[in-house]
Parts: sequence; structure tokens; C-alpha cells
Amino acid sequence: MGEWVRDHVTAEGSVLTDNAQTYAVMLFSGRPDLFLDRVDGSDDAWERAAGDPAGTVDYLLLSTDTAYDLLSRLFPDAARGTDPRLREVFATDRYRLVEVTAP
Repeated sequence: MGEWVRDHVTAEGSVLTDNAQTYAVMLFSGRPDLFLDRVDGSDDAWERAAGDPAGTVDYLLLSTDTAYDLLSRLFPDAARGTDPRLREVFATDRYRLVEVTAP
């Protein structure tokens, strides 16, 4: 997943994620600047982006384990790859990257 993000995503802060569950992807991408995570600002800013990601980010990076990933809890269908509003662009056994489109 980290390689895919590095090779296909170019805009800084365009991938919203819960870094507590997806830190390895951020690390292995070699481009932590591509991610908007809870450490970047505050939990309040992250929660605002998570509550309305359209217009803020281009992608959501979700853990397929929805028990601990805060973003996956908010978007459980997307974490399973079944949300018709959030198109899956890449997936592994542990992670799913979905594209955020306008409402």
C-alpha cells in the first residue's frame, strides 16, 4: 500500500488516515507529507476532516480491522469495499484506499 500511495498520490495532505492504525503505510510510502493524520494538527481538525472529507482530501486510507481504526469506524462500508459513494482504488488484506468524491 505504501508503494502504491507513493507512486500514485502527489498532493500533500490528500490522504486522510488514522495514523495509529496505518503508520506502517505512511512510513513505507516514504512520503508522510501525503497524509492528513491525527498528529498533523489536532484531533478536532482531524475529526472535522473525517466528518466531511469531500473538499478536504482526495482519499481515505482505512484499516480493514474496524475495531481500532477510528476512520474505519466512521466508514465501515468503505473499509469493507462496499460503499458505493467511496470508490476503492487499491486494497491489500490489511488496508483499503478509497477515493473521496463530491457529495
